[in-house]
Amino acid sequence: MALLESIFKGPQQGDGHLFSSTNVSEARRAQAFLEDRLKRAKKGEFSEVVELTPALAELLLDKNADNRATRETKIAMFATDIKNGMWDLNGEPVIISANGELNDGQHRCHAVVRAGRSIKTFVTFGVTRESRVTVDQGTARTSGDYLGMEGEADPNVAATVSSMVWQYNNMGRISRHGSDLPTKAQIRQTFWDNPGIKASMNALPSGAKNIARSRSVLAFCHYILTKRNKEVADNFIRRLMLGDNLNLSDPIYRCRERMLGNERLRPEEKVELIFNTWNASRRGKRLKQSTKLTGNLPELER
Repeated sequence: MALLESIFKGPQQGDGHLFSSTNVSEARRAQAFLEDRLKRAKKGEFSEVVELTPALAELLLDKNADNRATRETKIAMFATDIKNGMWDLNGEPVIISANGELNDGQHRCHAVVRAGRSIKTFVTFGVTRESRVTVDQGTARTSGDYLGMEGEADPNVAATVSSMVWQYNNMGRISRHGSDLPTKAQIRQTFWDNPGIKASMNALPSGAKNIARSRSVLAFCHYILTKRNKEVADNFIRRLMLGDNLNLSDPIYRCRERMLGNERLRPEEKVELIFNTWNASRRGKRLKQSTKLTGNLPELER
């Protein structure tokens, strides 16, 4: 029972033992459950659906020596999906070796503790400790992969635009920092909940020059601008991409010139430039071509 005694010492490094140290009965149940399954596993490996509680997750994390370093971004994303009720039973197991050590599933366990909520998951018991070096051999699925599997014909652009829409709606900005990114589940839900994203992807003139060197940026901008005025947004994006009927003083002309130049712009800077161009066009003012871009997105004119 040394392991059980160790988890009653209170919070420690990382997520600590917040549940086991305050709920001894739950910790004892988790310990008894694990001991029973390890006893059964001596007769051979087996899997079952388990309610992975925070207390059980803490217990498993205590048997997690010599595992790879955890990724905070992944833990945070998993915890977000768990809190939002977006975590599904998908058949991917937590794996526990014959000696009770956690072979695979540490990020899910940390996320359960972080979220403070249980999840249902398959758990495989009784494999060798050495077999852990063979897990995660496949290529991880991206958000675009999931949308493609669900029938979207241009899944990678759809996923990128959906990620940008989620960030803009929830944070008012576009960012590539891991802590700012939505989860894969949030990206999928954003796409399917907002059919205007697909409509904006289809609204980009075919055969036109990819002025922003990113169809995702252009589709995102079109989607957001249509919330202000769809008819004007359609014309604005068409002129921006095709260069129709522009004169030297036109903000759209100046935007095109800057985007076609040698300046390397990040996605958030391209969006900022296009939004600034929209505002200048709506106000009937010139666009300052030398304005420094910071990635901070302006309020949009109607």
